[in-house]
Amino acid sequence: MKTRCPHCGTVYDIAPELAVATDEERLARCFNCGDVFDIAEYRGEDGPLQQPAPYSCDSDELRQSPPRDGGGPDLPFDIPQDLPALEPSARIPLTAQDTLHPAQKPPARWWQKLLVVLLLTTLLLQLAWLKRDLWAYLPLTSQLCAWLDCSPPRQAHPELYQVVERDMQAVPGPPPALRLHLSFSNEAEFAQALPRLQLSLLDSNGSLVARRLLEPPLYLPPSWSGPPVALPKEVITIELTFGDPGPRVRSFAFDFL
Repeated sequence: MKTRCPHCGTVYDIAPELAVATDEERLARCFNCGDVFDIAEYRGEDGPLQQPAPYSCDSDELRQSPPRDGGGPDLPFDIPQDLPALEPSARIPLTAQDTLHPAQKPPARWWQKLLVVLLLTTLLLQLAWLKRDLWAYLPLTSQLCAWLDCSPPRQAHPELYQVVERDMQAVPGPPPALRLHLSFSNEAEFAQALPRLQLSLLDSNGSLVARRLLEPPLYLPPSWSGPPVALPKEVITIELTFGDPGPRVRSFAFDFL
């Protein structure tokens, strides 16, 4: 069986035996509005009950209407009689710009994107210059420079040159002269610029008698063609003739600079 609150229209399911109970047992309090009513007086069949108009009340009714039947929810405080009327709050309808999600950051502007590209390009160029020893000797770099008619940057590593053969002989005839024969090789795994040769002439005690610095254009033979670069494992052979500084010279030494 069903019953309905006569005040707010809330429908409840009840046991059939409550319909023939005593008057006090048939009284029930509505959980929705707090009204006390007789469930037998407002009971219906098992079918759906006709719902009354929705119950509504304003703040004046809540403030002025005393609890029915001396009942109503018990409050732990007294309600003042001079409470101000509750005003409805203003509600602004949603627009197309309103969203329930957090607002997204605006997209970056074109000049900000351009600035990021310029900074990244500058950083890459700096890294390429600092690491030029790694990419300057790659075959692809040589091919690219040949296509662009340029020369790749090369850094000399004189410590990777080694003497293969050396000899110095006196050349008779006025004026006296010395003839130098020298062969050295590039022990690096890459092509590198030819070194500067420093020739030191020493006496019997190892003291310096004379010294001369030779640039690649001075010691390369006239038949040399191409840039002053030694290929990996390439052996360079030179012969030079220069004036004899005198009988004090007993030995010589080479340094690659």
